[in-house]
Amino acid sequence: LEHAPNVLDIREQFPLPREDTQSLAVSRQIRHPVYPSTKVPMVMTCDFLVTLARDDEPALAAFACKRGDAFEKERTLQLLELERAYFDGVGVPHHLVLHERLPRNHLRNLIWCRGVTADGMSETGAEGFEEHYARICHELSRHTRSDTLAEYADNYEIRTGAEPGLGLRVLRAMLWDRTLVTDMTQPSLPASDRKSVGEGK
Repeated sequence: LEHAPNVLDIREQFPLPREDTQSLAVSRQIRHPVYPSTKVPMVMTCDFLVTLARDDEPALAAFACKRGDAFEKERTLQLLELERAYFDGVGVPHHLVLHERLPRNHLRNLIWCRGVTADGMSETGAEGFEEHYARICHELSRHTRSDTLAEYADNYEIRTGAEPGLGLRVLRAMLWDRTLVTDMTQPSLPASDRKSVGEGK
């Protein structure tokens, strides 16, 4: 969701109105969840409520994320039904995301790219990072050699005297913010041919 170009906002563990979920539970003869060791009705939450850009207008979508073995429990299905029914009632599409069906290569590559910027650009603190970013962007937009991303990064560091690893960190940041685009399902982004990477934020 963080990397998707059409995602405008992400709200995690979005609370659902307790009165609404209680009413839905009664109508469906489902026991509403309560806080442990109490009889106080719990505020149910949705894993992600996302604002998307759709046809130049913002639109909402809800996502519930589960592992496959969770469906062995009837209670899981009951709570998902309350969640689905709530969003159906307010006209918001509700999607179920199964851990086992997530694309593994895509996830590994996203995690690799995101690591550069996950903590407020903490890993990009090398001196002159922004200048190197601009220089690499300029070079790649005019350079047609077919070396891999890792080979280009090594060569860049040798040519410029940049600290080891900086070139690849810049490329990771560029892929994360879509200044560079490529097939994110490849087995290895560092080993990918730069011909498959193009400028296109």
